[in-house]
Amino acid sequence: MRTVTLKLPDNIDLNEKEISIMLAAKLYDLGKMSLGQAANLVGLNKEEFMNELGKYNVSVFGETLEELEQELKSGSPSILVINFILNSHSCQSQPFQCSFRL
Repeated sequence: MRTVTLKLPDNIDLNEKEISIMLAAKLYDLGKMSLGQAANLVGLNKEEFMNELGKYNVSVFGETLEELEQELKSGSPSILVINFILNSHSCQSQPFQCSFRL
């Protein structure tokens, strides 16, 4: 594995872990890394990394948020879509404000 050094302006308020997760999420989103590789890159297990992906609007399912919303509106969302919504960052941080209609 190689090491990359970045010089960021002082006003960028991110620590190394956050930057690593952002990079891993983007590489996963672009298909450059598998879920396992990206999780390993940042020292998380797959489940932990999947939870981080929602913070960066990256879908675990390879679908955009708009596509997932469209499936919900279709009246017959898959269990994967429902699970994704329930495990999304916004539902975890505000569980009593997370709702959707089936």
